[in-house]
Amino acid sequence: MTRRPRHRRCAFTIIELLVVISIIALLIAILLPSAREARYIARRTVCTTRAHQWSAIMLTSAMDNNGRLRSCGNKFGGWYPSLVWITKAQGEPGQQWSQELLAEYMPGVDFKTKTFSNVWYCPMLDYEEQAKIDPAWWPGGWTHTPYALTTGVDRWSGWGTARARRELTATNVGNNRGDAVIVSDVMYKWTYGGWWYNHGENGQSIHWPGSGSRVQVDYGPPALLGTSRGYVDGSARWIGDENEFDAVRMQWETTISPSNVNATLGWVRGGARDTTFY
Repeated sequence: MTRRPRHRRCAFTIIELLVVISIIALLIAILLPSAREARYIARRTVCTTRAHQWSAIMLTSAMDNNGRLRSCGNKFGGWYPSLVWITKAQGEPGQQWSQELLAEYMPGVDFKTKTFSNVWYCPMLDYEEQAKIDPAWWPGGWTHTPYALTTGVDRWSGWGTARARRELTATNVGNNRGDAVIVSDVMYKWTYGGWWYNHGENGQSIHWPGSGSRVQVDYGPPALLGTSRGYVDGSARWIGDENEFDAVRMQWETTISPSNVNATLGWVRGGARDTTFY
């Protein structure tokens, strides 16, 4: 009688399965931070591209305005680089920016819903949460942009005293060096709240605790990673040098009247002794 050969059943043992799972978990642990870093670098690159777009808007507008750069909004007796008026009628008397004027150069403003398209924002922002914040400003006749418009710095006086960088931006385009900063990611500290910035160790921060959004409020010292800057020569680049952003000193400078501000940063006071750095 011939015996049939016995076929061995192929299957993983528990030990082999655990080894495979362990290897997969190890690979995920190694690759996931790299993927996150790559995603962040990609967003940061888009942010710098948008800073370049904002710079182009500033310069194109100046060409249409006899070579004069418009400035940010003056409110409460001080200057706010992120503040722009809603209508041209509000901004034109002081050669200040308005949403209506900006919309001529960069479409994407919906004046009915009081919202903006993604091109207006730094890609690090949570658009859904930002949409909850933006409409709150409109009843006052102004709104804020996530980029600080540092044009016409030579007009800043009084409450908005600027001890600016060597790249101090004059109103007339021809009076500026090529490396004069005309736009940067907002870096703002509200006297009665927290810091407002786009690039932080834990993402963006909003200065207003009552904004109704889930965005964190960083009360400082600010956990900044850096900023994108646009320049008069039309270039833009990412600035992430930790020596440029002394968080402890920046926090300290917002609590007193600055007399020896960090030489690497410019700043301007708002009407409520709040401070914008650039």
